[in-house]
Amino acid sequence: MFDLLNSGLNKKFHNFHQISGTRWLARSFVVNTILEHWLELKTHFSLMVKKEKCYA
Repeated sequence: MFDLLNSGLNKKFHNFHQISGTRWLARSFVVNTILEHWLELKTHFSLMVKKEKCYA
């Protein structure tokens, strides 16, 4: 999905990290990664809703 949406761009895929309850500064990296991959995430979940018919 990522490669399909970003073909021809120099955008790198970043792994998502789990938010730590004690390391509050790390939350900024997690939120930035989610925002960076927003289009890919939105597209993925839109496709899964149609495919799996799961709206929860």
